[in-house]
Amino acid sequence: MRISLWHCGIEPLRYGGELWEVPNREEPFDGTNAPASVKLAGTIERVGANELRYVDDSGLTMRFVPDNGSEPICA
Repeated sequence: MRISLWHCGIEPLRYGGELWEVPNREEPFDGTNAPASVKLAGTIERVGANELRYVDDSGLTMRFVPDNGSEPICA
């Protein structure tokens, strides 16, 4: 699965018919400071009713939770 960056973090993704986001303040980087090693492609696994685990092909792991519908913190 591919992920996308925007200027203030990781763009929400659709998985299992639902929209998911990295929780506020847990985003390790954004579109302005992503490490060159990050591939933005990897695997995603549901690890609980309200949690997904994304593992980038570079080895980076991120947690996603159901999107709360609010605008990004930087918007």
